[in-house]
Amino acid sequence: MDTSATNAGILFRVNLPGQIVRYGPANVIVHNPVKNDKKDIVKTFSRDNIEGKIFGREKISPKLITSSMKYRPGNLTSQSLERRTVENLGGTGIFSSIYINPDSVKAGELYTTLHLEPAPKHQFEPKLLLDNRYGALFYGGSLAYENKNLFGAAEQLHTSIEYGRQAGYSDEVLGSLTPDQYDKIIPYEFRLKSSLLFPVLKNPENFYLATAEIARTKQPILLSSRNALLRGTYSAKLTNSSRLNFDFFEVEFIKQDSLRGFRQLFKTELAQNIGIDPVDATKVQAAIDSLLQTRIDQTFRLRYNYSNRQKVAPEKTILNFDLLLEHAGLIPWLIDNYADKKSYAGFSDSDPQIFGTAYSQYMKIETGISLAKNLTPDNQIAGRILAGYMVPWGKAQSTPEERRFYSGGSNSMRGWLYNTLGPGSSISEAASNFGADIKLEMNLEYRMKLFKLFGQPSGITFFSDIGNIWDRSGPYGFSLDSLVNDFAWDVGVGLRLGSPVGPFRFDFAWKVHDPAEADPWVINRWKPGNFTFSFGIGEAF
Repeated sequence: MDTSATNAGILFRVNLPGQIVRYGPANVIVHNPVKNDKKDIVKTFSRDNIEGKIFGREKISPKLITSSMKYRPGNLTSQSLERRTVENLGGTGIFSSIYINPDSVKAGELYTTLHLEPAPKHQFEPKLLLDNRYGALFYGGSLAYENKNLFGAAEQLHTSIEYGRQAGYSDEVLGSLTPDQYDKIIPYEFRLKSSLLFPVLKNPENFYLATAEIARTKQPILLSSRNALLRGTYSAKLTNSSRLNFDFFEVEFIKQDSLRGFRQLFKTELAQNIGIDPVDATKVQAAIDSLLQTRIDQTFRLRYNYSNRQKVAPEKTILNFDLLLEHAGLIPWLIDNYADKKSYAGFSDSDPQIFGTAYSQYMKIETGISLAKNLTPDNQIAGRILAGYMVPWGKAQSTPEERRFYSGGSNSMRGWLYNTLGPGSSISEAASNFGADIKLEMNLEYRMKLFKLFGQPSGITFFSDIGNIWDRSGPYGFSLDSLVNDFAWDVGVGLRLGSPVGPFRFDFAWKVHDPAEADPWVINRWKPGNFTFSFGIGEAF
């Protein structure tokens, strides 16, 4: 098998009747990716009855190679063992070409040579960021660097920097304020992220991942935030179609600052949503102080993913399933209750805090399933269902804003701008930007390929989205009555223009049912020009 797809051929294997062939001596050759193999630049190894040569100056661990090989001298010959060997080595990401050559058969033994050609070690990847998440054009870019073999055993270092900003000022979520009550801001997002992957040598498709990230954002709701995160993950391949990720360590520090006008926005748009009397200055100030205080999120996270995309035939249904479980605040709670029993200014004994810093406590479950079926080579129907629920525990009375569910935008409910839907029948787009604890959403698309642009499929898509987010209680709390009456629904059509970086997506969505309206069936007042426009790169799901 030549994974670089530069050569093609047919291999015939003939087993004579009654002849049982076992693997004989196995050899490995790692070729020089830059020049022809030269004997003066070669390293040899012998490990687990496998002999090998590594040409050139490439640093590659012999243990990585031998632990990936599933056949050994003395084993019965097996195509499945050879296939698993190629899959394991391909999963490391450091080889561009992998093939097993049957050299000869002697005395009932098959002599083989495993040929490996290293892939380029360094890679730079620029990306274009383009959408209209806050209404106006939001543009930016990112640059990523990847070292695919940092120490010689397929350790992968990935570093990226990303920046995006809105092209102009927008005050759509500040409708209740007059221009003299706030400072005009340009929303932006900045993110710097690094990760280091360590494969498990006995099973290279399993790995440990260490991640560090810092971010800074300025939001249209007159808030700016700074985040710093450290995470440790173990990822295990369960089958060829499924994987389990466990974040066994994650700590995130969050600090939010208010801009001029936020206090007034809180009083007019947010206070009543969370059960606070907007004329009670003491309670309003206490709520704002709680929102803006530095906070720690310590999280354990388990994520299961199944996808048959790699093995399903084109005419079959593509299935993706994702399940996420989160538990936050356990370690700080143990410290709070058994180690740090001091009192700190600004906190009572009933507040979750350690060493004078607040921490979050919540439990969260989120699941999603998506299906796609090719009706013809140029026509596909696709659907998705999302559901999520979270709840505080311990001393916490609410869930953290940065971990809640949101609705609206080019990858969600396309009849509404980014994060401007809900909760429930709320009419405040500012309140929508603070999220909610319950989410239900369904999306349906019919995709038609009509022509090609830059050699990539292009066409149109008809779509419909239905769903919303809800609080756990209160005026916008989830209930059977709210589910029946406070759902949002839109329909629309989109243009897909193919490009080397993915399809450029231009969607036009019309609201059918808007729970924020006194008469929610807005389709009865439909006008062609009353659409919500969104665009992005790549399919919505």
